[in-house]
Amino acid sequence: MPGSADNGNWPLFRWIVFTHLVLCSFVGMFTFELLLPPLFGEVNLVDILHGQGVLSALANGGMVAALTWLFHFRRGRRIRKGKTPSKSIAAGKKYRLFAALFAFACGSLDVLLLLVTCGPLVLTIITLVMLVLHVRRFLRKIVQWLKPDCIVTWPDVGYLVHVYATTLAAFTLVLISLEIIHGYVDGAGPAIAIPKGQPGMINALYFSVVVMTTLGFGDIVPLTVAAKMVVALQCLTGYIMFALMIGILMRGIVSSDETKDNNVTTNKNGRKKAQKLC
Repeated sequence: MPGSADNGNWPLFRWIVFTHLVLCSFVGMFTFELLLPPLFGEVNLVDILHGQGVLSALANGGMVAALTWLFHFRRGRRIRKGKTPSKSIAAGKKYRLFAALFAFACGSLDVLLLLVTCGPLVLTIITLVMLVLHVRRFLRKIVQWLKPDCIVTWPDVGYLVHVYATTLAAFTLVLISLEIIHGYVDGAGPAIAIPKGQPGMINALYFSVVVMTTLGFGDIVPLTVAAKMVVALQCLTGYIMFALMIGILMRGIVSSDETKDNNVTTNKNGRKKAQKLC
């Protein structure tokens, strides 16, 4: 998750929602599936939901909030100590507080949405909307970076990592939501062939990584029409994003300090030509 350096002059809370919603929801589903059962002493997640739904939602939100605050705290300390090549601005106390509060809401909402039948569908729609917004912003930035006079810096690389991770998390959430929706429908088979008795989020993440890196299917395959459409969109999105990112990175990366000295280049005719950050 980025700090406050690349917010494009957005209001603080709006920027936090845009950058954190998908990733915090993704982390929330992981903590719900892997950490809540040992915490409540229950093996079956359904028993936790029906027996202690509100309490489990609060506990899950607290874990996601703590992880988000810790991430920004450690990232800010590394930036202040100069241990990163990026000149990004470290997140301040206000930013960390708002991010943690929003992460708490996302983690709690993940559990509360599972208490109602239409909850996974709502999560799917929200995730797809956020995915479209992120991909649109990514394409706009790519258009700028592909201009001949643009310089790619380490903060730009950080944004590429963030948007790729967000896309991967979004498709994982959509796939696991489809699986949950099919579980609510009587007589409906699974959406994807996740082995029984194994953690769904881990298998969904594994499947998303395989699909987005175009490695081909293994032991998990889409079974329904909806799942196949999502996987087809994921294949195309992952392939296009990966190709564009490689093209950008092949042009070379410079630090913020280097751009001050190298923002003027000489073309083949001996004329000086200014470069600019994009």
